[in-house]
Amino acid sequence: MRSGKLCSITLAINKGQISPIPKMFSTMNFPNYIILIFILHYFPFLQYLPHSQGLHFNNITDQEALISFKFSTSDPHGALSSWLPNTSFCFWHGVLCNPIKRRVTGLQLGSHSLAGPISPHLTNLSFLRHLDLQSNNFSGTIPMKIHRIFRLRFLDLSSNSLHGAIPQSLSRCSQLRTINLYDNKLHGTIPSELGTLSELQNLNLGQNNLSGPIPSSFGNLSSLEQLNLITNNLEGPIPLELARLNRLWYLQLGDNKISGSFPTHLMNISSLNSFSLTKNQISGKFPSNLFTVLSNLSIAFFGGNQFTGSIPESLSNASTVEKLDLSTNQFSGEIPSLWKLQMIQYLNLEINYLTSEGKEGLNFITSLTN
Repeated sequence: MRSGKLCSITLAINKGQISPIPKMFSTMNFPNYIILIFILHYFPFLQYLPHSQGLHFNNITDQEALISFKFSTSDPHGALSSWLPNTSFCFWHGVLCNPIKRRVTGLQLGSHSLAGPISPHLTNLSFLRHLDLQSNNFSGTIPMKIHRIFRLRFLDLSSNSLHGAIPQSLSRCSQLRTINLYDNKLHGTIPSELGTLSELQNLNLGQNNLSGPIPSSFGNLSSLEQLNLITNNLEGPIPLELARLNRLWYLQLGDNKISGSFPTHLMNISSLNSFSLTKNQISGKFPSNLFTVLSNLSIAFFGGNQFTGSIPESLSNASTVEKLDLSTNQFSGEIPSLWKLQMIQYLNLEINYLTSEGKEGLNFITSLTN
């Protein structure tokens, strides 16, 4: 092609078909920018061509990521036996696909006795929204580049043998609704960056070896409904910022090394239904109006601390409480009447300094007949 002339272009793309360029275009002289305009005019029709190279590459990337996962995973029961390169991965066991784009959107492989490290190649599944590998025998660490799965909404790696730290980069998966890392061997501190996940509804980090304080940034988790940090080595007081979690109904902080006085600021969360502080190092007076303010409380576990004073009279009005544990503290005095606890199923008051002077001191027992 000479400068300023269109001499050798003989074909044009027209709605996915190849057709001759009109004769006038091959005989007239055009500036180069006119040629560019012509090409850009017809370029959008490329989308109608089947099997475009870009889409094919992305699908191949998904397949390669899954095959790499299979080869790095011990599969004693053949859960991945259908994962064959000559078949469509959208029909493989446990694989969910977008029906239009044919991209992997979910992996549901819980409870299959799978073992070995979690392949870092899974982070190439850029359309993945649902990752469920719970109740297997995976070991090693959580892939450090997990943030590359930026569309991820559901992550369940619970009941495995994962160790190492929780990757800070997980906070870059901004669409996450659920993070479940329960029952692993994770250690280190909880990344404060997780407090940026504004859409997070369920955070379960219980039954690990996590240490350090509860991040105050968790007060920014405005969508959080369930928080489970039970059975770790967390220490320090409960952050005041948690009082902002006005959607929270499930809060489990038991079996840690949390200290300080009773977190009365949490009594501002009227939605609390299940609340556990069992086996910590919390001391001082137990709030007298707890069972009045938290009127939706159903499960209340506060045993194994150092609470002093009497059991509050407000317990007499706790008509929604089903399970109550105040054991192994330093409560003293008489037990209030429990006749309004119509829903009570479990009650533990053992190992305290409670008294029952005279016949009236045992009225709480007869009140339970209601």
